[in-house]
Amino acid sequence: MRFASATVALCLSPLIVAKDLSPSNTNEYCMYAIYKSLSPLTWKESTNTSSLARSISASECSNEAEVTSIYLSVAEYCHGKAYDAGLAFWDRWCVHSGTSLTGLDKIEADVTTAYIERLSTINPDIVGKTTIVSPVLLDKSYYLRAVRSVAASQSDNTRSINIAWGIHGYWGLVILVGIIQNFIASISYAQAAGQAQDPEKSQLRPWRQFAPRQMSRIISSIHTYVVLSPSLGNYHRRLLWGCKVPLRIQTLTILAFWALAIILSCLRYDAYSDDPFNGTLAYQIWKYMGPRLGFLAFACLPWLWIFAGRNNIFIWATGWDFQTFNLFHRHLARVSIIFAIIHSISYTVKYLAYSPSKYYKNLGTDWFRLGIVATVLMSLMIPFSSVALRKRYYEVFLIIHIVFGIVIIYALFVHMSKFGTEYTPHLWPLVAIWSFDRLLRIIRLTLCNLRVHCSGKVVCANQSTVTYHPGSNVLRIEIRPSSLPIPPKAGDVYYIYQPGAICAWENHPFTMASFQTPAGAKANGSPPSPALPGLEAEKEAYDNTTAGPLALPCNQNQSIPAAPTLTFWVRPYSGWTKRLKDRCLQASGISYPTLLVEGPYGRRESLHSFTSVVMIMGGTGIGVATAYLQDLLSREAVGGDLYRQIDLHWTVRELTLIGDLCRAELGEFLDHSRVRMHFYCSTGTRHSLAGQEGSLTVENGRAPIQSIIARAAAQADEVLGEVAVLVCGPAGMADDSRAAVVQQRRNGCRRIEYFEEAYGW
Repeated sequence: MRFASATVALCLSPLIVAKDLSPSNTNEYCMYAIYKSLSPLTWKESTNTSSLARSISASECSNEAEVTSIYLSVAEYCHGKAYDAGLAFWDRWCVHSGTSLTGLDKIEADVTTAYIERLSTINPDIVGKTTIVSPVLLDKSYYLRAVRSVAASQSDNTRSINIAWGIHGYWGLVILVGIIQNFIASISYAQAAGQAQDPEKSQLRPWRQFAPRQMSRIISSIHTYVVLSPSLGNYHRRLLWGCKVPLRIQTLTILAFWALAIILSCLRYDAYSDDPFNGTLAYQIWKYMGPRLGFLAFACLPWLWIFAGRNNIFIWATGWDFQTFNLFHRHLARVSIIFAIIHSISYTVKYLAYSPSKYYKNLGTDWFRLGIVATVLMSLMIPFSSVALRKRYYEVFLIIHIVFGIVIIYALFVHMSKFGTEYTPHLWPLVAIWSFDRLLRIIRLTLCNLRVHCSGKVVCANQSTVTYHPGSNVLRIEIRPSSLPIPPKAGDVYYIYQPGAICAWENHPFTMASFQTPAGAKANGSPPSPALPGLEAEKEAYDNTTAGPLALPCNQNQSIPAAPTLTFWVRPYSGWTKRLKDRCLQASGISYPTLLVEGPYGRRESLHSFTSVVMIMGGTGIGVATAYLQDLLSREAVGGDLYRQIDLHWTVRELTLIGDLCRAELGEFLDHSRVRMHFYCSTGTRHSLAGQEGSLTVENGRAPIQSIIARAAAQADEVLGEVAVLVCGPAGMADDSRAAVVQQRRNGCRRIEYFEEAYGW
């Protein structure tokens, strides 16, 4: 009995395969359409049909009337390659059905044109359940509908994949434009830097000298009204109703992407009301919409992963900052999530409304359940990525993002396992991108924090000092990494880790304020000038307190040169920075934790190509200014670029912060002939820090940004020079500075450029 059951199962198994057999190319559509049209009809059993063939209902391979009808229709409607491919597909179908195509040679020999012309035609819509006893010819109008339906069904996935390439094409074009623009800008800045060394030369950008005047005006207007200007009022870094307001160029890019996404999701659905196989028009739309939106969501994912990465090579290639790519990342995520939700809805409606039993059957499979899991987790990403959560519980947001991302990738692999490995190539790039980013992070960490001696031993642990200044509520973090393969420069951002902390995986980005060579001389190569003469005693006391032994001293027997010491100014809020502050308070203001650095990241602005630089800083944003002051003045010290003026305007809330910096990084620049410093305290009254030979005045209130930039623009027009405005501070300060620069450019001053070093949520 068991043998008999096994035999029946073995014989029936090919039929199961046959049900899933479908055309492999367009030449087989013709025959497949004819087969799908004629095989459901009721045919009189042939006297020569075996009992096995009848048991597995392979009448399309052995029933004389049906085989003849199928062949005659193929001969009538399928020509050239479609005829040969159709017969081969038919034979393959019969083999998979556990039988063989019989009597075809005799039929081919007997068929003539006259014989076909005498045959009656049949329309399956009309014949109903009538038993057909003799060969017939499929009605041509029905055949045309059938072959269109087959073509629509069989090519739908291929068409959807091809359409999804529009997503890749769009973002590829955006990146290409950014790369070209960055290349042109780099050449322009390099040429301008050469001109800045010679005051006798014109200080106009080279492209402005040689480009036609009208073209120059058009380019300048685009830069003013599209590239620099926010989309709504003066909001960009500041949040408007809890939302980030992009720049106009960013808004246009995002709106174009949304428009493209909508167009691609609606493009070329081959659905029509008289489809003989796919039911109603509504059913066809649900049927075709599901795969289309799934492939479009897949197309968004690689760009979504790339733009979120810390080691995004496009940041370097385009010169755009991380915030720009993060903005694109968020909109890619929203579009992808919407696609995934509608994809799930379409399949749910398709099954529940038209075939409920199939829905509940699929609900028991892993591929179906994990598809639901992926959609749900992607949808939850939206509330878990809100500004409120990121600002208050950033680490929670980050952990949720990482865990959900890993689970989503796994769920998508299982979800697509129904189709074997056909569609997994769309998912492997996500694994590669994520792995590449993590690998580069590990490599950067290793190169910066470990040094291997020629003997093979790892030598020199990092040295770090954290000093808390209670009067200004600021942390000064000094780190001497074991190694810095890439020399630090102005604008560099480093991620700082504390491996011994409770949350050892935490890492936070900070812009480098300065770096100091191991010999003790500042990076600019010039001897330090006195800060405030009256504060020399305080400076000496400060130096004595910070020059003590560090936590992990290097092996002094090693001859390996030490790396520069990196300095960061950080305001403690909550979380990790607050824990650092508390540790300092417990240790009389100075602690020596083990800190690791990863970097450098960030952008290095070409301020050296401008004849005048205006720096508008707020709070601990002064670190950006000190780093660029080191860079700009070091070029002059070695006979490089000539700068007519560097104006620094710094607004603080705590007066003592000015004193702290003047005893440190700013001290050597206070008396420099090319640097003018203006200090403002937003709380209290006018102050004067007096010394033995001079005094430093601190104005009350905030820096008058409008008048500062207006004066700089007027001077640029007067001397025909180029002025750069560098801003780092609170969101309101950055937005006000941007608005002031845009206003001056609208007033006709095209020689002023805006650079921003600001972080936003």
